[in-house]
Amino acid sequence: MLVLCPLGFDERFVVRALSDGLLRGAEHVLLLLCRLDDQGYMRSKKVCENLQNILRIAGIKTVPVELGQEELACFERCACRLLDELEARQARSVEVILGGGIRLLNIYLSLFSYLLYISGKFDVRAYAYLEILDVPSFFVELPLAELAQLVGGLRKVSPKLLEVLLAGEIHLQELARRTGLPASSVLAQVKFLEQLGAVRLELRGRKRYAVPARLELLRLLKRLQS
Repeated sequence: MLVLCPLGFDERFVVRALSDGLLRGAEHVLLLLCRLDDQGYMRSKKVCENLQNILRIAGIKTVPVELGQEELACFERCACRLLDELEARQARSVEVILGGGIRLLNIYLSLFSYLLYISGKFDVRAYAYLEILDVPSFFVELPLAELAQLVGGLRKVSPKLLEVLLAGEIHLQELARRTGLPASSVLAQVKFLEQLGAVRLELRGRKRYAVPARLELLRLLKRLQS
């Protein structure tokens, strides 16, 4: 099992995760070290060192993963970087703990958790650390299964369809012909990809076209399908 932890500027949420038993049995913890600016980076680096010491005492190995400005500005690059780390360690069970002060990375990790879950390649659980006025801090498990039921699933998207879309915009009838899929199935899959922001559906006259909107996201989805 691997656990991904975004870093804020204090260690409380990881200490609380340890006390709540969320890290029990973890083989490695990926600590995400973010280079935001010189001051933020130094604070984040110090937190990383503190967490490594805390987790070492608990008998858990840590793998610091540094994310630069380019990765933090682009979900697809950030996700691919993390996927590289998971695949390098042959992870099958992944727990994601969201907390700390880096809001953008928390959003990325929640999306990443969802994509890992619906790919069917990983056993994924994600927890969010909440701290509310007058209420003790606590973790809640994110309802990934419920989200998957609401939106659909990546497993329903044909790898061939993703491959064709990566080549560029295409009329839906031609997309159905090239993939050998029924027109209704192609439309449903394209609409799912549209919800993720990977493609746009455009009506031109009486014809509907699927237009790639984010090629890097399509490549990431195809990678999760392989």
